[in-house]
Amino acid sequence: MLRISCKKCFLSTSKRFNSSIRIGGKIESPEQLHEFFKSTTWSTQSLLEKESIDVTDEMLEKLVNLSGFTKKSLIEDKSLYQKSLSDQLNFIAKLKKIEVGNPENNSDFITRLVDDKHIPDYTYNSLNEEIKNLKPQLSKGEIEDSWNPLSLSKLHEGGFT
Repeated sequence: MLRISCKKCFLSTSKRFNSSIRIGGKIESPEQLHEFFKSTTWSTQSLLEKESIDVTDEMLEKLVNLSGFTKKSLIEDKSLYQKSLSDQLNFIAKLKKIEVGNPENNSDFITRLVDDKHIPDYTYNSLNEEIKNLKPQLSKGEIEDSWNPLSLSKLHEGGFT
């Protein structure tokens, strides 16, 4: 049974829906909830390799130069940076070891939301060809030869400003 009241825009149904999922015990109080969120159920340490990748001083110095950090921060926290970088490299090495398989043959492989396999890749030459063959679209209100962007610039040569 479905009843709609136009005065209050109220929708009611005679059938009530109820669902529940129970994995663990029932949480009775806010304190139990806080305790539940304080404990971790898994650790990132399980994702890291037991044997660590050694990060040399030379590697660290090169990365600091590339990152823009100051040398002062490198001197102060050198061991912290080396440990962090070693953990990251171990994690990346673990990810690289995971076999994904061929996505073409695997029906369970996660696909893109937009299917763009039928669209050819753009290249510089293909973009230039499209620009050369571009015609105004009257349905959009575009008028042929109505605007020349180079005319706005005082200095332009060979089609460039």
